[in-house]
Amino acid sequence: TGVVLEYRLPAGRHAVPLLDTQRAIRTTRANAKEWGIDPAKIGIIGFSAGGHLASTAATHFDADDAKASDPIEKVSSRPDFAILIYPVISM
Repeated sequence: TGVVLEYRLPAGRHAVPLLDTQRAIRTTRANAKEWGIDPAKIGIIGFSAGGHLASTAATHFDADDAKASDPIEKVSSRPDFAILIYPVISM
């Protein structure tokens, strides 16, 4: 199963793409049963700048927020694997 994320560009707010990525991982994991996928096998793949974003998501994740009112926020944003394809990891 593949889920494609069209993340927002930062426009001076560096955290925006990462926030979109974390939300996508959480949403996928929260809906995994309904979508017929294993919630313990949610990963991220990124090419070029997307590879940079994938590496950031793989190293800057957060755990669930059990106190959140939004059920999606109660799910971890940690990817189970990351595949970086010609990532831009040095600037």
